[in-house]
Amino acid sequence: MMYDRITPDGIREWFDRGVRDGYRFLVIYNDSFDYDYFPVLFRSAEDLYEAYDQLGSDNWVSMEEVYDLSMDKEFQMSEFRARHFPPRPSKNGK
Repeated sequence: MMYDRITPDGIREWFDRGVRDGYRFLVIYNDSFDYDYFPVLFRSAEDLYEAYDQLGSDNWVSMEEVYDLSMDKEFQMSEFRARHFPPRPSKNGK
């Protein structure tokens, strides 16, 4: 599925959908090859960082914005670029 440049209203819709469906994070990806932006919802910090780690430096896709769905939506929407990465989970459980 391709998305046109996602609008603030589109981000709000995805934010609300994520909250309603029990997700924790909304990431707006930027596909710099196609100049396209698309949303992806994540249920946990572990899932988010698994996707983050799969993005290599030679990848055309980047995490442009990260919304924490437990935080105030309008506060994050008022920022120039939301970058609310959670702390990286420990791999050894500590």
